[in-house]
Amino acid sequence: MLKDALSNLIEKAESGRPKECKICKIVNEQDSETAEIIIKTFQSDASTMSIVRALNSEGINLSREYLGEKRKVCFKDPNSNCALMSNKKGGK
Repeated sequence: MLKDALSNLIEKAESGRPKECKICKIVNEQDSETAEIIIKTFQSDASTMSIVRALNSEGINLSREYLGEKRKVCFKDPNSNCALMSNKKGGK
């Protein structure tokens, strides 16, 4: 129900946990090999639209605009505060 969904949003917002973006969630749901190639692809010069098409063909729906912004901010900016990229820098 709508009230339950909205209540869950409030609880998550008030929990103080770092928020996981949609990209982080997608990557974290994959096996390690797939996650690694996703990250490498997002960091590459492959076109955003080609990546969106490939993801959509696998049932992962993202808009070109959203992915383009996340690629620029999270994957190509060396000063990114992205939780996913921070973990990759510190972990490997």
